[in-house]
Amino acid sequence: MQRRENGGDFARVGEFLYAQGGPLSGASYTWTDTGIDGGPFVYRLEAVDFDQSVEFFAPTRIENDTAPSNGHVIYLPVTAR
Repeated sequence: MQRRENGGDFARVGEFLYAQGGPLSGASYTWTDTGIDGGPFVYRLEAVDFDQSVEFFAPTRIENDTAPSNGHVIYLPVTAR
């Protein structure tokens, strides 16, 4: 997971998660960004394949009107191409 704050550059946040599911079943992932303060934030999912190629999935903007808080980012299932 990568996060961008206040129009800056994306930075990797959180720990690396190994893929779940299979090419036909896909998988769903959730991740909680704890203790965020301010905002808004933009998150994107970074996927690294076995051949080390990298793909980024649609950025999602999260407004944070209260601080500090936890932000929940949920991405839809990822399936094989």
